[in-house]
Amino acid sequence: MEEIYEDEDINPYFDDIALGSSTVEEHCKLLRRTLLKARKANLKFNVLKTQLSQTSVNYLGHVLSDEGIKPDTKKNRAIEEFATPNCKEDLQRFI
Repeated sequence: MEEIYEDEDINPYFDDIALGSSTVEEHCKLLRRTLLKARKANLKFNVLKTQLSQTSVNYLGHVLSDEGIKPDTKKNRAIEEFATPNCKEDLQRFI
């Protein structure tokens, strides 16, 4: 997918794509470019997994927004609530 989207504003990661833009107009142009490239490559998107025009999205365990990139608090909470390892095997499972 990376060879299809050789574009600094289109960020593919395996079967995920994140688009970043500053304005609605830029976002519409970028979305159009993305969809045209997908059509040429015969790619299809899952409508149920598609999020359009979001100000904040969860992507690869991080929250992306106009404020920057932050860790997903749900992921942090899972690590914080993990039981303290009591033996070598517990530690290996944690890691």
